[in-house]
Amino acid sequence: MKKKRSRVFLMAILSFLLLLPPGIFDIQTSAVYADDEFAPKVISHHSFESGYDNWMVGSATGSVIQASDGRVIDTDFEDGTSQGWNPRGDGVDVKVVEGVAHDGNYSLATTGRNDHWHGPSIDASGKLQREHSYRVSVWAKLATGEEPASLQISAQRSVGGGNPNWDNLGNPVRVTADEWVLLEATYALPTMADELSLYVESPDSKTVSFYIDQFLVEVIPQETIEDIPALQDVFAEYFDIGAAVEPRHTAGKHGEMLKKHYGMMVAENAMKPDAIQPTEGNFNWTSADALFAYAGQHGLKMRYHTLVWHEQTPNWFFLDENGNEMMDEQDPQKREANKELLLERMENHITEVVNRYKGQVASWDVVNEVIDPSASDGMRNSKWYQITGTEFIERAFRLVAELDPEAKLVINDYNTHEPMKRDFLFDLVADMLEKGVRIDGIGHQTHIRTHSPALSEIVQSIEKFAELDLDNEITELDVSIYENTGEAYFDFADIPAQKFTEQAERYRQLFNEFRRLSDHISSVVFWGIGDDHTWLHGRGVANRLDAPFAFDHQLKAKPAYWAIVEEERTIPSLHEVFAEQFQIGAAIEPYQMEGAHGKLLKAQYNSIVAENRMKPDAIQPAEGNFTFDDADDMFAFAEENDMVMRYHTLVWHNQTPNWFFLDEHGREMTEETDLQKREANKQLLLQRLENHITEIVTRYQGKVDSWDVVNEVIDAGRPDGMRNTKWYQITGKDYIKTAFETVKALDPDAKLFINDYNTHEPAKRDALYDLVVELLEDGVPVDGVGHQTHINIRNPHIQLITESIELFADLGLDNQITELDVSIYTDDTTVYATFDDIPDEVFLLQAYRYKQLFEEFVRLSDSISNVTFWGIGDDHTWLTDRPIPRQNAPFVFDQHLQPKLAFWALVDPSRLPAMTKEANAPYGTPVMDGDKDLVWETVPATLIGAGEAFSAAFQTLWDEQHLYLFAEISDATVNANDAVEVFLVENGEVSRHVFERNESKAEGVVVTEGNGGYRLEAVIPLKNNVEAGNVIAFDLRATDVETGNLLSWNDPTHEQESGRNYGELTLLPEVKITEALYGTPEINGEMDAVWEDALVIHTDVWVEGEQGATAKVRTLWDEENLYVFAEVTDSLLTKRSSNVWEHDSVEIFIDQNNEKTAYYQSDDGQFRVNFDNEQSYNGYASPDTFNTATALTEDGYIVEAAMKLSAIEPAEGTVIGFDIQVNNDENDDGRRDSVAIWNDSTGQSYQNTSRFGVLRLSTAPVAEQPDPADPVDPSDPTAELERQIRELIERLAELEKQIRDLEDAAMLPELESRLRELEALYEKLKSEHENWVNSFAEVEQLLAKVKQAMAELKAALEKEAGKAPDDKNVIVPVTNGKSGDGGAAMPVGNGKDENSLPNTATSHYSLLLTGWLTLLLGIGFLTAVCKKKALI
Repeated sequence: MKKKRSRVFLMAILSFLLLLPPGIFDIQTSAVYADDEFAPKVISHHSFESGYDNWMVGSATGSVIQASDGRVIDTDFEDGTSQGWNPRGDGVDVKVVEGVAHDGNYSLATTGRNDHWHGPSIDASGKLQREHSYRVSVWAKLATGEEPASLQISAQRSVGGGNPNWDNLGNPVRVTADEWVLLEATYALPTMADELSLYVESPDSKTVSFYIDQFLVEVIPQETIEDIPALQDVFAEYFDIGAAVEPRHTAGKHGEMLKKHYGMMVAENAMKPDAIQPTEGNFNWTSADALFAYAGQHGLKMRYHTLVWHEQTPNWFFLDENGNEMMDEQDPQKREANKELLLERMENHITEVVNRYKGQVASWDVVNEVIDPSASDGMRNSKWYQITGTEFIERAFRLVAELDPEAKLVINDYNTHEPMKRDFLFDLVADMLEKGVRIDGIGHQTHIRTHSPALSEIVQSIEKFAELDLDNEITELDVSIYENTGEAYFDFADIPAQKFTEQAERYRQLFNEFRRLSDHISSVVFWGIGDDHTWLHGRGVANRLDAPFAFDHQLKAKPAYWAIVEEERTIPSLHEVFAEQFQIGAAIEPYQMEGAHGKLLKAQYNSIVAENRMKPDAIQPAEGNFTFDDADDMFAFAEENDMVMRYHTLVWHNQTPNWFFLDEHGREMTEETDLQKREANKQLLLQRLENHITEIVTRYQGKVDSWDVVNEVIDAGRPDGMRNTKWYQITGKDYIKTAFETVKALDPDAKLFINDYNTHEPAKRDALYDLVVELLEDGVPVDGVGHQTHINIRNPHIQLITESIELFADLGLDNQITELDVSIYTDDTTVYATFDDIPDEVFLLQAYRYKQLFEEFVRLSDSISNVTFWGIGDDHTWLTDRPIPRQNAPFVFDQHLQPKLAFWALVDPSRLPAMTKEANAPYGTPVMDGDKDLVWETVPATLIGAGEAFSAAFQTLWDEQHLYLFAEISDATVNANDAVEVFLVENGEVSRHVFERNESKAEGVVVTEGNGGYRLEAVIPLKNNVEAGNVIAFDLRATDVETGNLLSWNDPTHEQESGRNYGELTLLPEVKITEALYGTPEINGEMDAVWEDALVIHTDVWVEGEQGATAKVRTLWDEENLYVFAEVTDSLLTKRSSNVWEHDSVEIFIDQNNEKTAYYQSDDGQFRVNFDNEQSYNGYASPDTFNTATALTEDGYIVEAAMKLSAIEPAEGTVIGFDIQVNNDENDDGRRDSVAIWNDSTGQSYQNTSRFGVLRLSTAPVAEQPDPADPVDPSDPTAELERQIRELIERLAELEKQIRDLEDAAMLPELESRLRELEALYEKLKSEHENWVNSFAEVEQLLAKVKQAMAELKAALEKEAGKAPDDKNVIVPVTNGKSGDGGAAMPVGNGKDENSLPNTATSHYSLLLTGWLTLLLGIGFLTAVCKKKALI
């Protein structure tokens, strides 16, 4: 009987426990993170609140092992005790629990926390020694049911019973309840400590409960640092090199690195206001004093960061004398009193700090981060600014200048490269200087990435402030390996080598600019020593590692270090790379033999030629007057540096003085008609030629490797192929023969060349060939052909160049590439005004062009003896402003003489970025009629050869079984065989789809001729069903048959048949489209009648969070504005955050020209207004273009707004890019919890317009609505048609929903009938209104979607047809309203809607009732049988 009762009781208890809601005993919290859209910088640092007398530190009684074993503290709780761990904080409970462990059976559970610093703590007093570094680690896991939170190991230390100091050991790590996570850090005592405790805390949650296990502190064996050049020595003649440190970094290996490499240091956190004066009048100098003492001991300069900041400043600064927030005060008199109190507190703080350290500080960061470019006045709306205006800045600088007159006073900020922020800062500083405020310099934090921002922006900012005679300091330098949150590495070993190569290149370019600007830069400070410690760890993506410095996580030199200190180390020499193939030369001007040009010239080239200084007009400007100075200098330079000399040129029709062609009486020889005198003139000209050559060759005989004897004598457009120059008109071909024979007689060992351009052109090549053959047959000593090779990034085809070289090689002649450059232009119309305007893809094309070219030169190297570039770097090229004013960049070194991608294409092609372009294709099914349906407006055009005579633009869409292409080709030379080819890789095989220009309306393609080209619309069947998120290997190639030119999107070699070098086409979900009706509302926050018929859209796409505030949105337009009426549902309204994007607010995004670019053009705007009608702006948005009104409602607020459409002329049918989002701070903590948007889920809408939705301005004004009882006016067919179209759209949308949601297969015939009915209605309307075909675009798109849904449904039902009749698990497609999900199937009856309870809910409640009844039956015996169970 006893056993039976026990079983009953046990079953009851088990039923009870199993049926309790999960996590009922767990404390729940949520962690909220914020991203700054305009200037992302949120630094989370350690801070504590008061109340330390409520906790105690116990002594460790666990497993403490001698240092000789390496382990100092080792607790694993496997003896069932806490092993010396104690609660830290009032109410905290720590307890050893069984059954939850990382390894073994036990761990330590912590509950009852109510502050960030609460947690488990262990006494480490006397166990850590100052001279050692330690590895501290612990495994952690959150209690069941807890939301993810960050945990961190920290330390508290004190000396002689003084004020405590706190250290964060490493960065916070994101921990969940799902798995154990290792917290790991290195630690060295920054100062001696009598008392030391180590503990685990949560910087972002006050209440989270968690477990810890296997806590270990072990000595790190002392390692010697690398014997490499010290950074401070390398840059001693340029500027100081510094590093930001925590106090512990002055010991161990970090301390050795600091002493060796850096001549300056700055405290990362230890000197910020909260660290120095945590409570009023309570100054904590321990860490700061230790750092100053270390700097003094080791001769390091000290930067002080920072005296005034809006972050890491204790809130007591901003409380009035009664402890109330100064910000909340309304009384003007009291506000003024508060202002003076705050300024007095600031001055007291500054006075204490500066008086303590004056004379020891090289630069004071007086104020930090006061600029916010999104604010209308450019000032950050901090508490400092709201209470004092800019007076806090002025008084801070004046006070520091008075207290420490010898130190430099700096205003410090981030993103100073951004033009708008730079300009606001410039204006502020200029204004302060005008007032007599002493500001000595600008601190540019310079937190950048490997590919952004543009280097030129950084340079321009430094140069701009130098105009004010201000010093510039790089104060917080790091180069993140990430460009966005789309990638993450959680182990240093997983970071690809390519990342470090790209980072090294970035550092090299950056420091080369810093060197160049060193007259304006006094210091460069890294914001850390090595990758083991950086504020970037976990930023953007929880737990991910960054590697932003020149030294890795083991403090070893990275490629970035070598790129910084030894510029030439990572740059091979061109002439050495090709030493076995041919000489590498450059054309120069005299000034380029010195300075940076001379250095590069000597390092990279072993051959030179004068660009201009040895042409006839430079050598003999007047008859008998020879000027050899510049030529002599060049020959001396070549000899001194063991270079060969090419001589260019002895004979040319250009840059030859006209006196050559005047007879002895000074008349033009070409005008002479007397045959006898003409012959005399000929002999006179040949004599002058011979004299000119003799003077030069005699002077330089034996010093010239190759003579360009004659230059550019061919004109393939003339019948005889000869250029009709004065030389030719007067002497025929005799001047050529005379020139070669004279040079050969004087310098028999040199090679003699005939030089010309466009030798690849078949007609010109053949004319030159015929001339050379004739000369050789006449015994004229021609040794080789000079191919100038002025080409561009696309043309000519490499094969033409090859054929020309091979043709002359077959004559036994040498070939030289004499004037090589690769223009970035392929036409005479495209213009890039500056180097910064040149797109990256152009440089990549150029790099692959050079690669292809040199691969062929190497293959032909038996026939090529020299390859000479017609310049050194892009800073000097004859192509600038030729043929029109524009910037060219034709060489392998850029305008700063730094290697470009083209350089690496020659010496190490493996360093080239993969030639893989990316494009997006949204979901959509267009009507195949050759017209640009509305659905095509949802995708940006991808351009190939933009602006060139032969160019293309294409767009792609997709549905489950097709790819759709819309291409527009600029090609004025019409040929029926012109074609567009699409290449795909499907199932590992290449599929090629050819669409010729003559296919006016073949199956699946519509081609339409236009002005200067043609357009085509085509459908491409896919072998496999696809869905959103799929990536297709894709390329497109266009052919201009008349010219033979090819145009490819991705593969510059145009060899797509090989299956290599394809781009990537990413399939995206459907882009939303809506329509704005015509109307002009009054902007008053009230819904006027004009809004009633406006179409409604919803912000139902989650960018951040999964629930929160959303909006119901209407739009209207008129000839000047776009109007928005947004009804926001938001349970709690707040604007607590100092960051405007974290206010409860609405943001409206407009791309007026709908170009969908990856950046903001001048027509793009971001309009933000919060519930309190406070505006902020980006792009073209401004107070002049944005008019708003807001109103509060029972469940949120209303925003009514007007945005000027200033860049376009709004009209019927105009399409613009549009999106709207709602920002939400759910719990009034000043952090944004959710973002809901209409279409763009990327979170990049503030800087990228490519994923906006599409808004079409309706085709007619909204008429005043008639009374429903009144018939529609038959005289107004437009209004009636609009009504019918709207009704049809509504019915189609409802039918699609019914199909998608179908659960009863018996309803299928009825749905099919409705579809046929609506399709017939559509056809009827279209036939009756042929002139209004554009009005049906939305109907056509929606009808196609409905048909697709029906086809999917029927296919699924047919697949299930074999099941038994009573089988209730009928499979039907379920898409949850999303297009492009491939018709994901779910069982009807057993399916689970994400917004509903499971279908098993009823049985669960039955089971719950049974469990309770069973429990009640055994309750009388429960006390006798069971002990109370302790639950965490």
